[in-house]
Amino acid sequence: MNIGVGLPTSTSGISGQLLVDWAKRADAGPFSSLGVVDRVAYQNYEPFTALAAAAAVTHRVRLATMVVIAPLRNTAILAKQAASVHALSDGRVTLGLAVGARGEDYAVSGVDSRGRGRRFGEQLEAIRDIWEGGTIGPTPATPGPQLLVGGSSGEALARMARYSDGYMHGGGPARAFAGAAAKAAAAWSDLGRPGRPILWGMGYFALGDGNADAGAEYLRHYYAFTGPFAEKIAAGNLTSPGAITDFIRGYEDAGCDELVLFPTASSIDQVARRPTRLTRSSWWSVIHPTPRSVGVSSSLKRRLVRFGMPTTKPTPRSARASLAGTRSTSITATPWSGPAATSLPGSRARFCSTSCSGAAGRSEFGWSLSARCATSRSSRAPT
Repeated sequence: MNIGVGLPTSTSGISGQLLVDWAKRADAGPFSSLGVVDRVAYQNYEPFTALAAAAAVTHRVRLATMVVIAPLRNTAILAKQAASVHALSDGRVTLGLAVGARGEDYAVSGVDSRGRGRRFGEQLEAIRDIWEGGTIGPTPATPGPQLLVGGSSGEALARMARYSDGYMHGGGPARAFAGAAAKAAAAWSDLGRPGRPILWGMGYFALGDGNADAGAEYLRHYYAFTGPFAEKIAAGNLTSPGAITDFIRGYEDAGCDELVLFPTASSIDQVARRPTRLTRSSWWSVIHPTPRSVGVSSSLKRRLVRFGMPTTKPTPRSARASLAGTRSTSITATPWSGPAATSLPGSRARFCSTSCSGAAGRSEFGWSLSARCATSRSSRAPT
């Protein structure tokens, strides 16, 4: 499973420069994707604009909408926006779409919310034809942006299975994701599509002293339309490295392919790679939950620190799991951010610069890492 991080496009006090710096830090690792949310009647950045800015300063992470409210947009313009960011980012866009749940977004947009499901189905049917037609916007690299669909109703899952590459869940505990993923897989199978849908999930976090309360208040405000349920959403905010690690493990056990954690606090230190006084932990240690120290020379350790690599290796059990081809969060969530194929000086390990699930080969510390690359996964064209 890969681990992504959200851009804080809807939290308070976010400047354009902070978003750019956030994207740069995420691209430096260990995250595999950057996600954005979509609202109209809210003080947030427009999602495609934010992703275009991120595309200009990143080279590796996928850029995902989680999700864009499709019926609020003209279909041709929506397809052109997605294709444009896909071209600007050299083919790194994951386009998550859904109908949305907030009536005020439809009201301020002057769009009737009645019949939105039917209109959404028509949009999904047309959008790939627009990409392939070559007359509206830049023609995306085949097969175009990865297309995922969100929603929880039977109709939403049927649309997902018919038109998209997979399912994008709206958040919650791992058990909620597992139930939705099972329904998505059933809809996929019922339509006779081979394999299974790509599965994306999301969660919320706020690390550091004083950020838990601010993060909970943000979630109450953002989900105020749900009434008392907003309090339950706020209670699910992850506020410690241990809570994040448990959340990651739960989603991995449920079969998630990409888990994107959205910040509920605006500090840039929320994406710090190394331990800071604010986070009290490193994202490396959160995503690598079971390391143990190994004896390495001081000069080699300095090279590891210089290149942002951890100086620990997985436990033998994790290594055996990797050799057996099973999933391991401590392995698959750390794509490298260097050039196309970067060799660490003094090491035999090589790392992929795209949205990769790990390193190809074996380092001199005995890390046994999967060579399976997410970019080699064949696209599931709609049937």
